[in-house]
Amino acid sequence: MVAATPPALIRDDGRWTVHFKQDDVFGKPKAFVILQLSSKNTYDTPKKAVLGQLYEACVTDRLEEYAYDATLADLSYNVQVLPRGVRLSFGGYNDRLADFASYITGKLARDLDDVLPETDEEFERYKDNVVRSLRAFDVRQPYFHASNYATQTIQPIGFVYSNTELRDAIRDVTRQDLTIYSKNLWTSGKGEALLQGNLDEKEALDF
Repeated sequence: MVAATPPALIRDDGRWTVHFKQDDVFGKPKAFVILQLSSKNTYDTPKKAVLGQLYEACVTDRLEEYAYDATLADLSYNVQVLPRGVRLSFGGYNDRLADFASYITGKLARDLDDVLPETDEEFERYKDNVVRSLRAFDVRQPYFHASNYATQTIQPIGFVYSNTELRDAIRDVTRQDLTIYSKNLWTSGKGEALLQGNLDEKEALDF
């Protein structure tokens, strides 16, 4: 068996590290992209961890209509707030993927009013959903609790928080807190990217 060729480093200038692998096997008109903005400020307290959960919930819900139509065209995206930063992934037919990604990133980075709650009432609905999800921990099976506690003991500080810490933190979170958190989420960090599929190097760098 011939070993697969690893992605090539095509940019590394202190701002972005970009890896690229052109599809030379499957011949599908599709591509997959992972973009990550590495930062230690997205998840370094329990409050920021729950704000990250709220941000993900708001974005997913507020962009659902557009994302659903894109799904019918076999385009998809995902946003995750992680201990090491915030990650965006895109996949689908490469001829429209850049346009799709441009629209999504524009909403996330610039048009915050389109992805965040417009009223305190709407914010409380999102907050209640996250609170309910955290409370569901209490009725999970013992093996789930054991796995969760074991994970907390082996992860670095600031990577995983206890359910109690998260429930205490979300109690006093406000819509203003979410707005401030969201504005700062994309303002700094080291960019890393992996692009694979039916793209050439120039298209990967343009992306």
